[in-house]
Amino acid sequence: MANEKPTTTTLPRTPDKSERSGVLLSFAALAIDTSDKGTSAAVGLAQDVRSELRTATDTAIDAVESLVRGLFRVGKRTTARVDEFAADLIGAGERTAAGVFKGLRDTTRAAGELATTAAGAIIGSDRPAAQA
Repeated sequence: MANEKPTTTTLPRTPDKSERSGVLLSFAALAIDTSDKGTSAAVGLAQDVRSELRTATDTAIDAVESLVRGLFRVGKRTTARVDEFAADLIGAGERTAAGVFKGLRDTTRAAGELATTAAGAIIGSDRPAAQA
């Protein structure tokens, strides 16, 4: 048994004071590291939430802006159509008034000619019409 390895037995030993403080320091370091990572995760999550809220707010503002732009475009088109209608209405009123006044002039002239003809027939004017 020359090739056999010598066996060593390790006896349990009690940790001395410096090793116990090392375990306590290890637990403290673990707690600090865990707290640090937790804090970093919480801050990262807060940044993600802030970013998403910003995106949602910008999208909502863009939607309201588009809606308002659309309302202004509809308002402008409505104004143009009402103006066109008013212009057509005023033009039609002007043509109607001109037609009425022309008709009144023609009627007045025809009535005058009829009165002159009737008066001439009743009076029997043999004298020639005055010439200028």
